[in-house]
Amino acid sequence: MPTPRKTLLVHGGCGRKPKVLPEGRDEALARAVEAGLKGRSALDIVERAVRYLEDSHFFNAGTGSVLTIDGRVEMDAAVMTGDFQAGAVGGVEGVQHPVSVARAVMEQTDHHFLVGEGATRFARLAKFPAYDPRTPARRKRWKQLVAELRADRRDLRLRTRRGLGDRARRGNPAPRAGEGGVRPHEDASLPRRPQPRGGLRAAGGRRSRADRRGRPGPRRGGVQRRVDAHRAGLRMTRRFTKSLIAHGGAGRGPHGPTGERQQVLDRAAVAGMRGRSAVDMVERAIHVLEDHPIFDAATGAVLTLDGECELDACLMTHDGKIGAVAGLRRTQHPISVARAVMEQTDHHLLVGKGATRFARLTGHPDHDPRTPERIAWWNKLKEDLRCGRTGPDFRFWKRMAKWRKAYGLFDTVGACAIDAKGHFAAATSTGGIWMKLPGRVGDSPIPGAGTCANRFGGISMTGHGEAVMRYCLGRYAVDLMKKLPCQAALDETAKHAKSHGVECGIIGVDARGRLGAAKSAEWMQIGKAECE
Repeated sequence: MPTPRKTLLVHGGCGRKPKVLPEGRDEALARAVEAGLKGRSALDIVERAVRYLEDSHFFNAGTGSVLTIDGRVEMDAAVMTGDFQAGAVGGVEGVQHPVSVARAVMEQTDHHFLVGEGATRFARLAKFPAYDPRTPARRKRWKQLVAELRADRRDLRLRTRRGLGDRARRGNPAPRAGEGGVRPHEDASLPRRPQPRGGLRAAGGRRSRADRRGRPGPRRGGVQRRVDAHRAGLRMTRRFTKSLIAHGGAGRGPHGPTGERQQVLDRAAVAGMRGRSAVDMVERAIHVLEDHPIFDAATGAVLTLDGECELDACLMTHDGKIGAVAGLRRTQHPISVARAVMEQTDHHLLVGKGATRFARLTGHPDHDPRTPERIAWWNKLKEDLRCGRTGPDFRFWKRMAKWRKAYGLFDTVGACAIDAKGHFAAATSTGGIWMKLPGRVGDSPIPGAGTCANRFGGISMTGHGEAVMRYCLGRYAVDLMKKLPCQAALDETAKHAKSHGVECGIIGVDARGRLGAAKSAEWMQIGKAECE
């Protein structure tokens, strides 16, 4: 068998081609390849190559990174290997080589993803020196963009996807979910094209010849019509049964009685059914669970290694809209902040200080989610760590002792719903896992991992976040809904998770309104409600 050759492929970004390509860019890419191939392992090779590109001012990485709206540099990086080991940082500041910090997360912690202040603090404790990556050219460009924004002249790259910028200039509020809005290629002053009166309907799709002539098309069997609609990505214009399913976390069964948990889940399902749209339904249901201290979401969230609550939440809809927050602090309803990200910004995920600042600007007041019970248990776990004792809350941590000294020291909730129009949404909210490092992000706010939705279905997951994220189990389940009913797809996902040793639970809804739930963990409780 021939010996594998060292091979490396790098890129320097994509987008609109500049009128004048900077001299030396191609040479920098070639030198990055040369630097990378000096490494021994595949991980060394990619790290060396990316570090070279991070040191070059030609690229938007490390030195030369673009600036945020307030003039700072927040960098993201990730590494992943063929055996599903991963490390990532998001919103890290003041480091020269973010990719090396991401590798340190993978090799020195039990987490996969650190963000914001927690990521920057970890970089300092891991001996990465402080460094300012802002170059004079980037500062100059930032000042030009700020001047354009103040003059109300928008750069092409700052245009919004649904006319949000135009609304903001006119002083109108952003459209809420389900209201539609103006597409980027449309003019708000022009009349909208009429919708077909019957048959199949698609957002932006062409009407049939029979529809344009005002006559019904040829009669076809119900099964064939549904097949045609499924293939074309269309939705039948029929009324669906409003349905909602919620979960309160998965893992090892609680020590006390579970009756109260079930009552709260049932109450959350009933509250969700009062919403009109699927987004309203899941948000209302999650609010009930976030307000109850028995669950690990908002009020009652578990504490990090330094005794704070860092909250994650994500919301996705059937038509691809996404809003998520991670590392959010001192907020009562993270799921509502995630919805605001989806409806009022052009981003999908805000983290750390930026997420908290956005929450305040969108009217979410300061709120301390720590309860006396959580604080007391945190003190006990801290003492256990100090004395070297272990227990169920540490079953995923192998390197915790080292970081306890350096730093001085599962009940996720989710809901899936479908409304009377056949639109569905999935949402997840969590405080994470006990004694995590500050800045740790699990699967819940990551689209395709702990929360996922597309035109085939939507899911919300709970369990060991690192493992769920590693195998992208959310996307795996939704992809199965292309050919399997909801329950069968979730059962297959739970089986797949169990084969990889992943403790998790999953709930979901498919495009035909069928609900389902499955688990590979020992225990999970759900609440369901439906009505015509």
